[in-house]
Amino acid sequence: MGNIDGAIDKLEQELKITREFGDLAGEEGALVNLGLAYWKKNDIDKAIDYGERALAIALELGDRQGEGSAIGNLGLAYKDSGNFEKAVDLFKQQLVIVRERGERLGEGNVLFNMGLVFFHMNEKESAIKFVKEALSIYEEIESGFAADTRSTLKAWEALE
Repeated sequence: MGNIDGAIDKLEQELKITREFGDLAGEEGALVNLGLAYWKKNDIDKAIDYGERALAIALELGDRQGEGSAIGNLGLAYKDSGNFEKAVDLFKQQLVIVRERGERLGEGNVLFNMGLVFFHMNEKESAIKFVKEALSIYEEIESGFAADTRSTLKAWEALE
């Protein structure tokens, strides 16, 4: 956790500086990264707080990429909080954005995350469907995530 705590300190400094200069785009980026850092630290309440603040700024700026990042981070936080319905809703929103932007890797990641949520909801058929879609994209773009995704899929299929 030491590395995450150090990153959080640096990001808090960055946030302070961006606010002093009135740099909303920089503030948005710092908030997105802080939300992700707190999620990795398993401080879900702070992850959601920073994610919601980042999303508000992204919407204000019309920054679709930042909006997608904030929504995705919120989806991860809500998944880990056990609010699976909210996580699915957020990932569906993120999926629209990454597809609109043509972000194939991002699309694969969102589909994989949706698979994880459905797996946690014990909806294995849906989970497998989404992970297969993610794998297809990972293979198409020759992503390094393909191998781990294949392993996950094989393990889940063995549970049926």
